[in-house]
Amino acid sequence: MLAALALGDCNGFDDPEVAIILYYKHRKLRMTHATIAALAEKGLPVPPELLDPPRRSHTGLRGGLVLVALGIALSIFLQEVNVPWSIGLIPGLMGVALLIAWAIETHSKG
Repeated sequence: MLAALALGDCNGFDDPEVAIILYYKHRKLRMTHATIAALAEKGLPVPPELLDPPRRSHTGLRGGLVLVALGIALSIFLQEVNVPWSIGLIPGLMGVALLIAWAIETHSKG
């Protein structure tokens, strides 16, 4: 926990929100490990959901759409202030890549 806070402070993440999020993620991971250890001590099988929790199916779609929209908006804004608009292609193309990955995952599942 202290290392995470020190790392965050070095990178300029002084916000307490970041520290709280990191703390609760670390706490959840520690609780998961304790549960797995308790199951292993009792000789019970570890459920696969505990090792690899189910992921949201639309995460790639949502993130891709947000990044494409951000790229378009950033390009329009940068063109209006006479700055190279192509900088907006960076998040836009990252969004396109997420959408392609989401489409491939969706079609491979069924």
